Amino acid sequence: MFHLVGKVYITSDKIIDLDADRVVISATNGFPNMEELDGFHSGQLIAYSTSVSEMFTSRWSNLLSMLNSLITHSESTGLPVRIYVDDDAFMHIMVSWYKIIFANATQTTIENLIKLNVFRFKTFYRSTYSSNSGLDNDDTIFNITDLSDYYLAVEIPDISDISDFMNNHRNKMSVEFLLASYLNGGIHKEELKTVLKPLIKKDLEKFMHELKEIFWVHIMTNRFITRASIPQRTVGNLPNVLGSTNKWIQLFTSSAYWNSPYMTSDSSTRDNVKFDNFTDETIADFVEFMNIAGQTWDEATIYNRVKSDYTKLDFIPCFTDDVFTDEMLDSIINTESNFYHVAGSFFSIDLETVNNWLTTELLQKKDNTDFVSQYALR
Repeated sequence: MFHLVGKVYITSDKIIDLDADRVVISATNGFPNMEELDGFHSGQLIAYSTSVSEMFTSRWSNLLSMLNSLITHSESTGLPVRIYVDDDAFMHIMVSWYKIIFANATQTTIENLIKLNVFRFKTFYRSTYSSNSGLDNDDTIFNITDLSDYYLAVEIPDISDISDFMNNHRNKMSVEFLLASYLNGGIHKEELKTVLKPLIKKDLEKFMHELKEIFWVHIMTNRFITRASIPQRTVGNLPNVLGSTNKWIQLFTSSAYWNSPYMTSDSSTRDNVKFDNFTDETIADFVEFMNIAGQTWDEATIYNRVKSDYTKLDFIPCFTDDVFTDEMLDSIINTESNFYHVAGSFFSIDLETVNNWLTTELLQKKDNTDFVSQYALR
């Protein structure tokens, strides 16, 4: 699915999830639920229609009116809203959306971006990174044609309405467009920081879990525990490991640093890693552990070879101390634009609704004003 604004997303009507709060705009699926389904699914069908023109006649006046309503809905429930669309509605809405939010985009920019989004969706939507996979034949998902006709045909709201919408919701826009805006003369800096905070946290949590996975997987590997000075563990005494006062066992199991001593999944909202409790000494210990891992396995030398792994920990204050300085922002952009690490805060494919390919090109061409300005927001 593709991010629009806030927790509002758009995707194909061919993979409708009845447990999601949703709007359906589709010639084949834009109808009420069958009554017998209502009691079995938790999602709310907010609105439905067979076409965009019907929706903007019967329910909302235009795209911004609809999005304002859906943002309010998602903020009141805390849940995302998905707009499920057929190909016609998808092309209509996406062309309209980009004509509304971009300050300098050309017709070619918009058409190429839509095609890139669709190709990225087809590439990844059946993978573990997708929240809603479905059809086996990817050729049936998003058949994009005649984008030029849509570009010429769609009408956008008054500029005053667009300005009001952008001023109210710019800090909920897609991170790649806020990044482009910042690279294009430093505009929308605070909005970019707001959107980046949870992404930086998620990336750091993933990184910490990588280290924790090394610890737990190799807690009985002699060549590792000898180098780390961890007391030897056996089948008979491993279940008692949590009672140890060993430095490394404490570092990876202490309730001061982890919500659980065991392995958990990454999250940008749950405090699985208690970064607020990290001191300079704690961070130094994790850096030392990275060195140990790098010295133990050739494939783990990335942990003591790559500068970006160390500087990742420097960004913890971005979301713990509420001190996201301009220097930190520039530092994280410069760090990620080096691509020393396979996954970054805002170009990882873990982020389903962030176009990692566009973000990659923006980072690689961050000093090319002509390029980044195409994707800058109003």
